[in-house]
Amino acid sequence: MQKRKSINKKTKEIVFDKTDGRCHVCGKTLFFNAKAGSRERWRVDHILQKSRGGEDLINNYLPICRDCNFLRRNYASETMRRIIRFGIIARGLSKRKTDIGLQLSDIYEKRKKKNFKKRKQKAFLHELR
Repeated sequence: MQKRKSINKKTKEIVFDKTDGRCHVCGKTLFFNAKAGSRERWRVDHILQKSRGGEDLINNYLPICRDCNFLRRNYASETMRRIIRFGIIARGLSKRKTDIGLQLSDIYEKRKKKNFKKRKQKAFLHELR
């Protein structure tokens, strides 16, 4: 895999302005000069990911918030928006305690516990090194 190239400030300004400072996936307001490590810190996202043949070109960049960047993985933007929409629907069904909403809540909680155990195990194994 190719090493990612550093993106200069002027390019970042152009990318940021493409969406008027909003995440291209969820629409969250971004802060251009957010400090490194903060939740407000945004990233330059590849519309077509490098792993799918996307290039380091300004027309392949859009701003993305930290959370969406973390969750996006290798999904296309439209797929991410669809996943978010499904999540919103599932949340509503869950809040209204419909049969399917309760089932989804149960699946969600089980998955969360399973993921937590995996992370805890990885952290423990990392400490042993």
